[in-house]
Amino acid sequence: MTEQNLSYEGRLQKNFLDTWIHYLEFNITRHRRIAKLAGTPTRALIAEVIYWHELLILAEKGTDEPFETVRTEIAKTGKETLERYLDSKKLSISLISSMTGLPFETIRRQVRAMELAGLIQQSEVYGLLINKESEFHQKIAGELVNFEQNQIVKLIRKVLD
Repeated sequence: MTEQNLSYEGRLQKNFLDTWIHYLEFNITRHRRIAKLAGTPTRALIAEVIYWHELLILAEKGTDEPFETVRTEIAKTGKETLERYLDSKKLSISLISSMTGLPFETIRRQVRAMELAGLIQQSEVYGLLINKESEFHQKIAGELVNFEQNQIVKLIRKVLD
């Protein structure tokens, strides 16, 4: 570990309470905002998983070791569905259920409702994706991303103060 990383760890330990409070507040506020846009907290969670999936696909296009950190983490679970995902990069209802801990049938019903509402769509190659033409995505990509970036800067400041 580099000297700089130790410095960051020391700063985090020193400022842990303030940092953790901000982090939790950020997550709660962020999830509440997504839930309002998505219609329900369950749909918000599904959308977050789908966005995670899409960001991995984008990140993979710029790396020599595709999905390497995700592959390492998913390998720890030993779940067949997750291993299939790594091979295909296709997000399924089963994977969302595994990742969120919510019942398959709940995810299936909510995904269907989200498709009918135009929030998400199916891709032959990648499985479930956010509908980039939807008002939902436009608000997420605009308002929410700006909020998240500001909050992450505040979080970093909390650690480094």
